[in-house]
Amino acid sequence: MHRRLRSDGHGVLLDSETFIRELCDDLKASAARGRPLSIGCRAERGSLSMDQAVLLGLIVSELVNMPSSMPFPTAATATFALA
Repeated sequence: MHRRLRSDGHGVLLDSETFIRELCDDLKASAARGRPLSIGCRAERGSLSMDQAVLLGLIVSELVNMPSSMPFPTAATATFALA
């Protein structure tokens, strides 16, 4: 997430759909850590300021990372759907 938000933050607008899709891709790669984890993501196109993107990125990251850090049976697949 940090590399997506590197900027001075002045007048920068991000496409929400692209930002959230790419953030979910990053989370899939890091949160799964070899576990059966499915992360689905759907976002509407819109503009986000840097401040909004930072807050949204933190919220989405916590929504995925908190439950994925909890133990669940190895045979089970955890599914996260972000819409």
